[in-house]
Amino acid sequence: MADRPAPSRVSGAAGFADQTVLVCGAGVAGASATRVLLAAGARVLLADRAASAAVDALTAAGASYVGSPDRVPAGVDL
Repeated sequence: MADRPAPSRVSGAAGFADQTVLVCGAGVAGASATRVLLAAGARVLLADRAASAAVDALTAAGASYVGSPDRVPAGVDL
């Protein structure tokens, strides 16, 4: 379909620039969301039960790992 955006461009993602976003889980969906948010300029806090290779890759990309908090960390916008 010619009217679909290119895969590297996410519509509306720019609205996350300079926002602190909590992503829960480093599985397929959480990892994808983290990458899109980082590309859009968001500060991403990544929560997961355990540090893993996926968590390591996402922190290397710019996310901050917060472990498995029992409440939303201070300073989170979304």
